[in-house]
Parts: sequence; structure tokens; C-alpha cells
Amino acid sequence: MREGMAAGGASGDMIDDLLDRMEFESTVPEVLRVWVSEPDGRLWIGVHDAGLFENSAEPPEGGWANALDVFERDGRYLGRIPIPEGFRLRVVTEDALYGVWEDELEVPFARRYRVLRHAGD
Repeated sequence: MREGMAAGGASGDMIDDLLDRMEFESTVPEVLRVWVSEPDGRLWIGVHDAGLFENSAEPPEGGWANALDVFERDGRYLGRIPIPEGFRLRVVTEDALYGVWEDELEVPFARRYRVLRHAGD
């Protein structure tokens, strides 16, 4: 990281100051699988992160154990999307996530989640 900032023209003092203020995760989440949505080429990385909501007062209803980290084609990080418990993602498109979800009786259902984007995305 230091080399990249220096190559970009940042001074040594600026780099030191920035790195002193940065926080880094102590562990990297386990990567479960990688998908690429077409035609936009976004990268969807399935991660298991049991501590995803450890800083929250209460996890979302139903709990979350898995998530997707989403990146633009150019590598820009867009964010993390929690995945409902029991949902197994199979296909990612530009507009939706498709997969199989099981209810409390382990009965499988096909399920689709729409991908909503902000204007200009």
C-alpha cells in the first residue's frame, strides 16, 4: 500500500499520517465462491463472516451468516450485502440474484432477489 501511494506522488509524511489513521481487519473472511454478473462484469464474492453484525445491537430478523462483497469491473468496492439464512445463491445477473432457499422444514423453493441500483449506477 505504501509503495502504491508513493508511486502516486504522496509524500512520506502524508503516507505515514494516512496509514496511522487506517484500520485494518484482523482476519480476512473465508471466500466461498465467486460470480461475475453479465453484462456489467461486476464481481460478486461469497464470503462467510460470522461476525458480520457483531457491532450491531441486534442482527436482522432471521440472522445472517453469509454475505456478498460486490466490486465494479475496475475493482472499486461497492459494498457488502448480507444473504438470508438458508439461501444458496446459484446465478447472478445484472438485475437479480437467483438461488434456492429452504424454509424451517428444509423444503426448497426457487427465490429471486432484485438488484436495485442508485440512479447513475
